[in-house]
This record gives sequence, structure tokens and C-alpha cells, in this order.
Amino acid sequence: MEKINLIQAVQILDNLNNQFFTVQFIKRSTNELRTMNCRKKVKKYLKYGQLNYKPIEYNLLPVFDLVKNDYRMINLRQLITLKVNGEKYLLTDNFKQYKNRLKLTAEPFKVIDI
Repeated sequence: MEKINLIQAVQILDNLNNQFFTVQFIKRSTNELRTMNCRKKVKKYLKYGQLNYKPIEYNLLPVFDLVKNDYRMINLRQLITLKVNGEKYLLTDNFKQYKNRLKLTAEPFKVIDI
């Protein structure tokens, strides 16, 4: 698992076109670790047109959750792991910040392995 920072993660996500990817992040409402399989740029299920704001200005990434078949926003500041094209990445800055909340064992790579 390659260790990257948030800027590198955003660059990887920006280079995705309509590819599938998996993320693990801290859910804002419950502080639980959540895993999501998703895609960017899905427009098939849009109902109300465009957003009234730019999500990236709030460190949010709009995605389509493939399991729940609905749109979600991922807070990039709470992103822990990312899996794209079989490559796994650990966001070291975010992981250090949330490690105590997650109550992980001493071997984090096994716990949050995607």
C-alpha cells in the first residue's frame, strides 16, 4: 500500500474519468470507518440539475455510490484509503489525524485493507 498525501490523492481522483474506485473514509455523523465503491461523473440519475455551490471549495468530492445507487459527497479531509485500478493508497496525514478515533490495532494496514 503506497503512502500519499491529500494533494496526491486529489490528483489521482482528478485523473479518473468514469472509472470505478473504492474509498474508505470517516463518516461525519458517526465517526465510523465507511467503505464505498463509487464512480465520478455519473449523470443518469440527476433530478434537479446542477449544485448551487462548487463541492471542491468545501473539500467535498461528489460521487455515485454503486451499492446504494445514490449520489454521495466524500469529505476529502476524512479520506483514509483509496483503491484505483488495483493500486491501494493510504493517506498518511488523514490517517494520523483519525487513528485514535478509529481505535485500530497496531497493524493498521490489515484493519483497513481494501
